[in-house]
Amino acid sequence: MNDYKYHLISDSLYYPRDLDFRSNLTGLTGYASLYSVTEETTKAVKREGTVAGYAGPVWSERLWLDVDSYDEADRVELKLKELGYDYIAYDSGGKGAHFGILRIHPPSHLLPKKDRLWAREHFPQADSSVYTPLQLFRLPGTVHEKTGRKKEVVAKRPGISLILPNLDSRTVQSTAAHSSNRESIFKDGRILYNIKQAQVGNRHYTLVKVAYALKEKEVDPSIAQWFLQEVNKCFSEPKEAEQVDKIVASILSRP
Repeated sequence: MNDYKYHLISDSLYYPRDLDFRSNLTGLTGYASLYSVTEETTKAVKREGTVAGYAGPVWSERLWLDVDSYDEADRVELKLKELGYDYIAYDSGGKGAHFGILRIHPPSHLLPKKDRLWAREHFPQADSSVYTPLQLFRLPGTVHEKTGRKKEVVAKRPGISLILPNLDSRTVQSTAAHSSNRESIFKDGRILYNIKQAQVGNRHYTLVKVAYALKEKEVDPSIAQWFLQEVNKCFSEPKEAEQVDKIVASILSRP
């Protein structure tokens, strides 16, 4: 997909003030959007000065799975081998792994949603909050902020390409039913894990992780705002309330 070759890049996990898109990621470290867009799209997004609300067509060669623990990563890799998919695996540099499954799919505004639904069905242990059009993802060779280790390739395995099923009205209805009958947010392991005191320097990262988990649960933004303010109060040095509100507005307003 030669037209879809531009990735948003950043030095950190957060969107830069001056949006920068690159067509060649070779040798770069930091973060880049999981999906790529056209040059025309980059110009439109830069004119607006924000990625918030972007819901246009995107593309990626692989469907990526973000797994937060080595135990879960072992289970994911075993299942990928059983399914016979072509994949590449990275040690994330933290305590987990990133798996890229070769996937055949044309550019589409529905691609992130289809990736999310497939991942939730087949690999529920993976972080499904990463499937948004311009979600940032750690590049290979990048040093993890907490561990000081680099993201690096640990396995490559040839195999078949994943072909995603089409969305239909039944899929949409099933998704809506799942949303209306979702479990309590207090049963979500990622939310509970991140409700803890964070040291200065990790507060923003903690709040962002919780915000994405709440978004995945389709929590109303006003409730998410209250929830993150309460989490913030647990910190040894809470952030300013306005800073927390900005996180909620930024993340829960994205498609």
